[in-house]
Amino acid sequence: MAAGRWVSVHVELRDEDGQPLEGAEAEEVRYRHGGGELLAGIERALEGAEPGAELTIELAPEDAFGPYQPEGLFSVPRGEFGEEVVLERGLWVSVSVAREAGEEDTEEGEIEARIVEVSPEQVVLDANHPLAGRPLTARVSVLGVEAAEA
Repeated sequence: MAAGRWVSVHVELRDEDGQPLEGAEAEEVRYRHGGGELLAGIERALEGAEPGAELTIELAPEDAFGPYQPEGLFSVPRGEFGEEVVLERGLWVSVSVAREAGEEDTEEGEIEARIVEVSPEQVVLDANHPLAGRPLTARVSVLGVEAAEA
């Protein structure tokens, strides 16, 4: 299939043990091919596929949710969240971080991070995707391909 075409696929992701991912039920997805809307490894494997094609795609972490980045794990003082904020392991929170904007400049930004540990003094957060660093298998059925819009 050519870039720019609208494609409908049925996608099911499985973990390294072949089990369907919890909370990621198989679903129908419509996307514009070449637009980076699907995991990179799936989109590459669908190149040239026609309606009716059934593919099983082995995805290395780099082709799925990326490698695990150790620097994505960091601690924030508990007081930064305020007493009214409920902090439980597994919840996602938005935190402000300073990012380098140039040689001597920094700018504030917001990132989403998952709580991995809470103590009275600090909260340990992980900004990695929960599936980062894990190989996955995608089972994909091509349901339809439409011409690109003019």
